[in-house]
Amino acid sequence: MTMKIRLKNLGIVKKAEFSLGDLTIICGANNTGKTYATYALYGFLQSWNQHIPIHVSNSIIPALLENDVVHIDLTPYAQEAQQKVSEACRDYTRQLDRIFAAQTGRFRDSEFHIQIEPPDILDKEYERKLRTANDLLFTCLKSKGSADLTVTLLVERERGREIVPYLAEGIIRNTIIEIIFSNFFSRPLYGFSRAHWRRDFPQRTELRSQSPA
Repeated sequence: MTMKIRLKNLGIVKKAEFSLGDLTIICGANNTGKTYATYALYGFLQSWNQHIPIHVSNSIIPALLENDVVHIDLTPYAQEAQQKVSEACRDYTRQLDRIFAAQTGRFRDSEFHIQIEPPDILDKEYERKLRTANDLLFTCLKSKGSADLTVTLLVERERGREIVPYLAEGIIRNTIIEIIFSNFFSRPLYGFSRAHWRRDFPQRTELRSQSPA
């Protein structure tokens, strides 16, 4: 799927627009801004999942622990996809000074924007299992033709109450991000760090993400 990139006041680039496809070639004379454009795009593609502002309802985790399963309608997330990408771009633009290792305020007037096509979530089929070495915690499943993400708790409830609240919100958030946006961007890392896991469960084995081959 194609994306349209728009740049403004980015280094020596006053204004530029190009589409990103399976193969994109940016060419031009020296000192025309090719490096600024490609570095800015590369930086976003490396960290985009950190900027996407996806919110998971506060009721999801208690419902999962109470009922062992929750169904999340992905339609509103798909409808807001362009808005969320625009918000992510604005957040990313505010960090361009750091990304380019430039003086503070160097990119104050810069703009970086990505326009995407409306995502077709009904065509997406998705399954992921989250487990430790000893426990299968829960699965995230979306069937083709459906807009629902089903999250099922598989571990014993008492054990789930001990582990799931620390992990589920970030994992569900990034599962939604992956389903909605993975056709445009690379897959995100899951929403927890190994340091976070060791801090909260120092005596336990690390969490593993498992998807079908």
